[in-house]
Amino acid sequence: MTASVLGPRMPGWGFMLRDAELAELSQALGSPERPMVMVSGEAGVGKSRLTEFALEQYVARGGTGRRCVASSSLADVPFGALVGLIPGHHMASVAAGTQQLSVFAMVLEYVHHVGASSNQPFVVLIDDLQHLDDASCGLLLQLVANAPVQVMATFRSGEPLPEGALPLWSASNVVRIDVSPFDRESTDEIIRRTMGEVTPEVREALWEQSRGNALYLRELIVGSVGSGRIALHGDTWVLAKPLVGSAQLSEYLLQRTRRLPDDAHHLADMLALCQPLPLAVFRADELAALDRLLVSGVAVTTGDSANPDVRLAHPIYTEVLSAQLSPVSARVVLGEVVERMESLRQPGDDLRMTVWQLDMGGTPPVDELVRAARGAMAARDLLLA
Repeated sequence: MTASVLGPRMPGWGFMLRDAELAELSQALGSPERPMVMVSGEAGVGKSRLTEFALEQYVARGGTGRRCVASSSLADVPFGALVGLIPGHHMASVAAGTQQLSVFAMVLEYVHHVGASSNQPFVVLIDDLQHLDDASCGLLLQLVANAPVQVMATFRSGEPLPEGALPLWSASNVVRIDVSPFDRESTDEIIRRTMGEVTPEVREALWEQSRGNALYLRELIVGSVGSGRIALHGDTWVLAKPLVGSAQLSEYLLQRTRRLPDDAHHLADMLALCQPLPLAVFRADELAALDRLLVSGVAVTTGDSANPDVRLAHPIYTEVLSAQLSPVSARVVLGEVVERMESLRQPGDDLRMTVWQLDMGGTPPVDELVRAARGAMAARDLLLA
């Protein structure tokens, strides 16, 4: 059983049940007619590990290539993402501000040297293409046009791609592969392979919390087993307590929220304390910030498409955002939500709005307290009543 617990850390986790995507990548890599292979998907679905493994397989078949990582911290650094393609003895001159044409010659030297033993294209894997700096975009264009180079790139769905690479990613012969979250059946199969026998309650809880996102599922299993929330009884894993993600997942989601603009972060705080909230609660001047939350995958809409509710995409977002709010800040946010909800109040909102007012240190009218208590009793929450 120990091996099952460690299963999420095993190398195969990132591309488990991705046979179709791997086959498509395998067919595309090495094809001179396919200069660009684009792999898209939401954060955490396994794009990076999938493309890494595809590159490893390509090299094992006699091809050559190199993985490069773009990031927001390197977006303003010329050639920052492609530093791994620059021969070490040229690094000093690049740091001193060498012209792009000279850097191209240096990288071309590296590509020809490494790929000399292969008659297949040299594959440059760019992880997180959306963060690629302009200088690197220009260099990739020159490489694809003038050298036996193929680019394979991952990017996060919903985020804009760099205009500098437009001729590459907008070409008609680009291979596009979308990596989606696992469906319920596949999620259950991954749970079976990594854990062995589990109760239906464990499967249901892991599905509800992860919704098939590979990263979330892995960290939920690791965190919940490590904390005893999923416990082994005999040969079967059972749900002992509500699930919790690992520290790595919490930190990962926290870093994503820290990158949000202030206005979008404020809306996320409102959702963390009071979700779900009706779409109508957000002002017209906040819709762009709300769209940023939705596009980035931090928030989702649920319910009736004509009058949707908005909530955070994952329960752990609620935990990490709430934990970052001081008591004073939380009271301010609660007060703002209560004020906005007054004109939108529905009969079912009595209980939660009264709780919000109490949490912010207010004193709701007696009739509201009575209605809220009755609502709590109807919901069989005697402690709250």
